[in-house]
Amino acid sequence: FVLEHCPDAAGAVTADSDGQHSKAAIDSVGEALRVNPGCLVLGVRSFEGEGIPWKSMFGNKLTVKVLSYVVGIQVSDTQTGLRGIPRDFMKRLVEVKGERFEFETEMLIESAGHYPIMELPIETIYDSEKNHQTHFDPIADSIRIYRIFGRMFLKYIFSSVSACALDLLCFSVFC
Repeated sequence: FVLEHCPDAAGAVTADSDGQHSKAAIDSVGEALRVNPGCLVLGVRSFEGEGIPWKSMFGNKLTVKVLSYVVGIQVSDTQTGLRGIPRDFMKRLVEVKGERFEFETEMLIESAGHYPIMELPIETIYDSEKNHQTHFDPIADSIRIYRIFGRMFLKYIFSSVSACALDLLCFSVFC
């Protein structure tokens, strides 16, 4: 919609509907996008302190590490639902497959080497550690996200083994 109907927009700001993002945080991500129209702006939450659900903290920290090792991207909140997406990047993302949390991961991967990521600290809002409502299914959504990393890792392994086999073949032929 933004690409077709808002030609002057620097991009779009997305915000999850689970009540975790204040109006001030959404506005600050929008302003950061306006000032930095070539950057993917992430409103990043702090997972330190009281009241943070354990599974949210653990899941995010684990996925941050895996994303860093497998993809080489350094971010502090992989599943933030508050993002400022530049217009040019939106054109690329139209072709990216995936939905929900899987798409958010694909977006980070797609940004690598093309769009710098700008992290903007935002207020971390959880109604309560026990009663926090989320659309994230810890098992099904984690499988979808880690399947992406597994696919990337298998491509790397295949490439490495193929290169090794080719090296050994060439070595054998030339020796």
